[in-house]
Amino acid sequence: MNLTSAVGVLTASGLVNDLLGQPQVDLAADLTTDLAAVSRISPEMPNLDGTLCLTLSGRGPVNDPTARLQVAGQHLAMAPNVQNGSLDIAVSLAGRVLTLERARTDLLGITTTISGSTDLSRVFPDGFLGSAPDLAQMTYALAFDQTGGDFARLAPWMPGFSGQFSSRGRAQGRGISLDTLTAGYDLTSTFKEFKQNQAENDPLDLTIQVSGDITRRLLTLSQLNLDTRPAQLQVQAHIIWLIRYWTWVSPCRPMIWMLPHGHSACFRPGDGLALRFRRKGR
Repeated sequence: MNLTSAVGVLTASGLVNDLLGQPQVDLAADLTTDLAAVSRISPEMPNLDGTLCLTLSGRGPVNDPTARLQVAGQHLAMAPNVQNGSLDIAVSLAGRVLTLERARTDLLGITTTISGSTDLSRVFPDGFLGSAPDLAQMTYALAFDQTGGDFARLAPWMPGFSGQFSSRGRAQGRGISLDTLTAGYDLTSTFKEFKQNQAENDPLDLTIQVSGDITRRLLTLSQLNLDTRPAQLQVQAHIIWLIRYWTWVSPCRPMIWMLPHGHSACFRPGDGLALRFRRKGR
């Protein structure tokens, strides 16, 4: 099948066997679209440009198929501030394991890569057509890395700041409902020569490291490190927030500690908060 229109070209081929019994598929499809033409469909659409290509293939029993999806975007733009971006995504499914092989975006000079996987074999123990999904059994792992951030290029949305930034992190867990979710996380953000342009302060170099876990509506922050060189603040913490209705509610009253150089303090009020601070430098 070939379909050509003003917005793109679709090509598809394949076959389906035993549709009323145990269906089997062997399909392939390619779609290439001109985003500038898409944006002209309606005046409500943003002013887009560039080319987007999607390639999908799948074969085997519908109950447990093997499939692959690739998405590639070139010369992506959204007027007036986003120009010459790119997108590269590859996702595969095999043995009921969904794998994000790569997801890379380049926008505004910022490069972000994401990879990960989720095991659906326990979610669908009898296959995709065999039983209702048990999302509490879903396991997953995700990692990302972002480089090339520059506040100058974000000025249309975040005016008044300068400096560079990068970040990386990972998370893994089980379940997606707040009542059954169990996950761990580890995040790091780095800022170089960061400052507010109108303020009379020196540029700041800052590294923030955060790690902890989420278990059954409880968010635990187990470690927080702030490094501003030469000053350092290391917080070994056990801070718990109760999560209700997709919001975080802290059972703790906020407290501020002013510590002399080289001193440490420990606070255990017994209401879900245990902190240990250590400050270095000035």
